[in-house]
Order: sequence, then C-alpha cells, then structure tokens
Amino acid sequence: MLHRDTARILVIVGPKGGCGKTTFATSLARTLALRNQKCLLVDMSSANQSAAIALNMLPEDLALPAMESGPAATEDPNALSTLPALANRIIPTPFERLSYLSAAIDRDEKTLSALRRLTYDFIIVDMPSGIVGMSLVDAGDMIFLLSTPEPDAIHACTTWLRGAMVYRLRSSDEIIPTSPGWCYADLVRALSDEKIADIEYHITANKVLFVLNERREGSEDHQSDALCHAWGRYLGIDVRFAGSLRFEERRWFYTRRCSSDDPLTLDDSIQNDVSCIADKVMAPPFEKRNCLGSLNAIRNAAEFLTVAPNEEPRHAYRRLYEGYRRENGLVSWGIPSDLIRTTMTQLEAAWQHIHNESSVIPIDATPVPTRIAPQYASRRLADRFSAISGYEPSQSDVNAGDWLRLCRENMGMTTAMLAVKTRISTRILEQIERRELDAFSSAHLQAYLFEIAKALSLPLDEVRNKFGFRSS
Repeated sequence: MLHRDTARILVIVGPKGGCGKTTFATSLARTLALRNQKCLLVDMSSANQSAAIALNMLPEDLALPAMESGPAATEDPNALSTLPALANRIIPTPFERLSYLSAAIDRDEKTLSALRRLTYDFIIVDMPSGIVGMSLVDAGDMIFLLSTPEPDAIHACTTWLRGAMVYRLRSSDEIIPTSPGWCYADLVRALSDEKIADIEYHITANKVLFVLNERREGSEDHQSDALCHAWGRYLGIDVRFAGSLRFEERRWFYTRRCSSDDPLTLDDSIQNDVSCIADKVMAPPFEKRNCLGSLNAIRNAAEFLTVAPNEEPRHAYRRLYEGYRRENGLVSWGIPSDLIRTTMTQLEAAWQHIHNESSVIPIDATPVPTRIAPQYASRRLADRFSAISGYEPSQSDVNAGDWLRLCRENMGMTTAMLAVKTRISTRILEQIERRELDAFSSAHLQAYLFEIAKALSLPLDEVRNKFGFRSS
C-alpha cells in the first residue's frame, strides 16, 4: 500500500528486445513531467545509456562525480548501491522536473526500491529485455508490459508472466510446478482452499498493464483486451490493457528529440496515445479483482466478462469474443488452442446467463419475458429499408425459419455467435427463426434480414423472398 509521501514506481518491461521500452519510458516520463509531476527516469541499461540518448543528453551531461572518488575507489563493490550513493548519481536532464539515473541490474536492483523515499512523484524504470530484475519488478506499483503484435513477442510476454509468478511464490517452493508450459490450473490442482486464496492474493497484487506497440489495425485493441483476459484465465495473474501506441516509424522519435520545439507540445497520434496512458497513471489505483483463473462463468458472469463500470454486459462479451475468435491473432500466439476453445464456450455461457436474467421480470413470482425493442438494428438502416419502394410483406414461407436455422448451423454458429456478428439480440434472432414476425415492422424485419444475410453470406434477395417480401 502506497503512502502519500512516497514516490510511485512505474516499471517498464519488454521481454523481447526492440519492443519500444525506452521510447515509451522516456515519452511517459516527459509527459508526466509536463503535468507538474517530479519524475526520475532510471535507465537500467547502463552500458548503452539509451534513455539518456533519447533525452538528448550529451556525454558531458553524464559525468558522475560519485564514480571518480569516494565509494568508487573503495574495495567494496556494493558501496555504490547504497541509497545515498544512488542519490548522488542522479543528474538533471534538459527537461524541467525530470531527472536521470543510470543504474545496473546486478548492482542496484535491491536498492532502487528505496528510491521511493526520495522527493519524487514518479520513478520510471526502463528495464532491460528478458526475465531480469524481478525484485525491482515486484516492488513496482505499476508494471507496464510492452509487446509488438508478433508471435514471438507475445509468447515472450507469456513466459515473462510465468517468471513473475514464480518470483511472487518463491516462499512456497513446494507448489511451483517444474513442467514446461504449466498454467494456473496446474498450480492449484491439489491445494486446499486456504492455500489457493493465499496464492491468488500474491499473484494478483501487482498492477500489470499491457501496452501494444505498433498497432496495425483497430481490431487489435479488442484482441489485446481478450489477450489480457486469457492471461488471467491461463495464469491467474491480473493483467489489464492500458492502450496501444502507433509508432509507425522509429524515425519519428529521433527527429523530434533534436527539434528546437518541445516534442510533447506537438500534436501527433503517438503523443496522444502516451497521454491517454498517462491519464491512467494519474488516475486513482485500480480496484483489485478476483483471480480470473478461479471464477465460475455462471455464478460470477459479470466479473468473468470483466464488465467495466457503466458498460453493458453485451459490449464486454462482444469485445472479448471478437478478440478470442480472431484466427492468427494475439490470443492464439500466447495461449494454447484448447484453452481458447474452452474460454469461448464459457464466455457464451456467461453472456447467456446475464442476458436471460436481464430479459425476464418477475411478476407475482412468475418470470415473464420482457418485450425487447429493436434497438440493436441501426436506425439509419431501418429508415433506408422503410424508404424502399416495390417491396411489401406478404405471407412468409412456412419453412423460412427452419431454413435460416439450418444455414446458421451449417456455418457452425450458435444464436449467440450470430448475435455478436449482427449486433441483434439473441431473442430477436430466435423469434425470426420461429417465424414469430408479428412483433416487427416491415422496415425493422428487413433490416434484421439484411444483417443476418450478410453474416451468413447468403443472397439477400433469397432471404427476403423466403420471408415473404415479394417484388411488386
């Protein structure tokens, strides 16, 4: 638990090299500094000092008086890793309210967490690649996990999260599996409820925020949400999607850092993305969630779907389902396929449970289905169909509903899956398949059939004809 008089430590990690840790760390530090936050940027790659280069610091700016005499001249190699020695090595940067410290994992890892006692608002730590510095990661208040949308990078993130779990559970050696590819279910299989509760407390304590670098398409935000959910199901650890960055070309950073204007005052998509993530850093801490790996999809449906405050459950379901079902997507690169299939079934069960509960109102202890209005169809689309001349509803074919159901089943889709693709309520879809059409106006029914035909790759005219819309 943080106190008000301590700095917050933000740890930037990227298991695979070249994922943009330093670019993000320096951009985030400068963004927070511009918001009147006193920041310290710690560069754990002391050999390269890449963060100093990113801050446009000259070699003479990096001179460390503490390295020339005093502790450096002693025979004790740990003399430089004391808190006073670290504080003496902090140097200013060309940017107001932002300082810089070059450190080394092997020497300073255990001491850096003590820096929170210094007078800073935020300490941003740029970690080297790989599973290193876990004691510092464990001391962090927020851990930003960066990855590019590539299979090897996502797989490296899964491996890193396993390593973080092992470190968190280092005091319980008897429960840590040694088999490769172990998951949360393997961890708790033979444990008591009390021991499981203790494990869940430890592995969900850290705030891990996933950041996707070099986003290529809009759907990858949904995929990132689903990937964080999958990590929670697979490993038990609480990972949340912080946002994506659009570093379309690395030259942006190196041309802007040498500009006479402050890069952070320039309007561009990259800085907007970093600013959105900085908003989450400045916001109140996230509420701790229960371990996703142990939640029941029916009893804890809303929590299982990670429904956000003021969010409709169907939106949460759609966001996760679209991310999970994406072939060759982020989830498929980091999670075994059998878990994906199982989780998709559980997602549908959770949504059906919430949907069924929300579509009935008890009257005199008798559940009575409510009349669901056709708000799922686009109003513009309905208006478009209502303006179509030459079509009038007539008697629908007797087997039209059964024919539509068979087309859906041949596509391997349930009504819930079709509801996600069409944005039409499952109740309305079931009414159409049962040919209970009296509740729909001509315009709305045609709008529904339009979306269904598009989702099932059916000829629109054939679907219209089946349901009795004849050309006059």
